[in-house]
Amino acid sequence: MFDNFFSRSANLQSAHRAKQDHLLAGGRFSVGQWVGLAPEHTFRGVVSGRFRIVELLKTGGDIAYRIKSPDELFERTARSEDLCPVPTV
Repeated sequence: MFDNFFSRSANLQSAHRAKQDHLLAGGRFSVGQWVGLAPEHTFRGVVSGRFRIVELLKTGGDIAYRIKSPDELFERTARSEDLCPVPTV
């Protein structure tokens, strides 16, 4: 009985994630991609270097990104225009 419940719950979560990914498919970057801060949008107190896209966020009609630097313990939120692609290593 519980196995069926947990399996169903996992399927619903997976379907929700797929729907969210489909809605956000128009984004410039994808989850897991490495990005940097665009030079014209560099902020004081922000570590420079590479950030990994952790999550896509829908904010009104725009798409924002949760990003994480390996040099920081926390995540940040950034707009698409604040980011630029970086080559993979």
